[in-house]
Amino acid sequence: MIGVRKKVQPLKTAVGGPNRRTSAFTLIELLVVIAIIGIVVSLALPAVQSARESSRRTACNNHLGQIVKGIIHYDALHRHFPSGGWGKDWLGSAGRTGGSQPGGWVFAVLPFVEEQVVYDTITTSAAATPIGYDLLCETSIGSFSCPTRRTSTPCELKTTTYKTEFGGVTVNDSAARTDYCINGGSVAWGGGVNEYAAALPAVLHAQTVTICAGGADATVTANTLARGGSYDNDAGMGGCGAADAAVDTVAASPDTFTTGGNWRTQPKEIVANVDFANDYGLPAIGNGIAHRMSQVSAGNVLDGLSNVYLLGEKYVNSTKYESGDDPGDDRPMMVGFSSSTIRWAGMPPQADGVNDRPNIFGSAHAGTWNAGFGDGSVRTLSFEIDPETHRNLAARGPRYGGEVLGRY
Repeated sequence: MIGVRKKVQPLKTAVGGPNRRTSAFTLIELLVVIAIIGIVVSLALPAVQSARESSRRTACNNHLGQIVKGIIHYDALHRHFPSGGWGKDWLGSAGRTGGSQPGGWVFAVLPFVEEQVVYDTITTSAAATPIGYDLLCETSIGSFSCPTRRTSTPCELKTTTYKTEFGGVTVNDSAARTDYCINGGSVAWGGGVNEYAAALPAVLHAQTVTICAGGADATVTANTLARGGSYDNDAGMGGCGAADAAVDTVAASPDTFTTGGNWRTQPKEIVANVDFANDYGLPAIGNGIAHRMSQVSAGNVLDGLSNVYLLGEKYVNSTKYESGDDPGDDRPMMVGFSSSTIRWAGMPPQADGVNDRPNIFGSAHAGTWNAGFGDGSVRTLSFEIDPETHRNLAARGPRYGGEVLGRY
């Protein structure tokens, strides 16, 4: 019909209707995305872990540096390095220095690493009640812990009875540990007789030192080692203990404070032949920075301070970090002469493993360990360090054959 127009209605499409295209992940696409994310994470995780370990190594180096500087400051004030203390059963007394300090080097150096408050928990008055030993043993000090291995939280303590200037004390069943030990020298328990003889030149107080006096198992016929003596290279030290025997099981310690004073003041030759007979004379030939009742000065370091360890990281059984069962990590860090606080270079350093190695240096790091030297430097060293170089760096001098140090 002319003039009639048909109204055209606009096309309406409902939301979600057939004219709207929708998109979604298929199952295969989702699995591909998840796989890509997994690959990215697997590639990034080692880098993150490496960065964290690098940070922990740096912190460990800094901790060692703080302690090394503290030891050097101690030496500058007292004209000798801190003593190794009297024995595994002894805790310290504030105000005492050198061989008169029954506690270990960690306690002695506290005022020089900004821990005067901890040091002052122990009274110096003989008339006072012995207070503060619980607090002293339990106080955590972060700078004495390697963050790669563990935190500074107190660990289980199996032995809780200790000796002090004021008498016996019983502490709580947990105590802080140190992951860093002072250098006791190059002599190792159970080492060859020539290793002991080679250490003697650094021992300035005696020409001969008693070894294994009265030890029925000794394979050395003579009871003394002389400087320049000639010995069978295969001769062992017999009753001195195996290489893995902690000094705690080998060396006796004074029963009383008076006895300790007597041991300290007698001529070393007499002490070695009489009163020290049942500890086999081993501490008497310590040729490092500290041994029992030691008072080693910088002037005794004949090889130069830059060529001698002050302290280093210690080996700890990796399955016993917290249990207190490792014989080289079973005492409070404030204790005297003990494998828990002193290490030797008679055996090469090792990475923490599942065996007990209570006398050696080592670390929880992969491939390396850190050592602080007498010049204040801290150096990262390989576990592959030449064993003879390692021993020479632990001996305050002179070196065994006067040889030039190898690379390390």
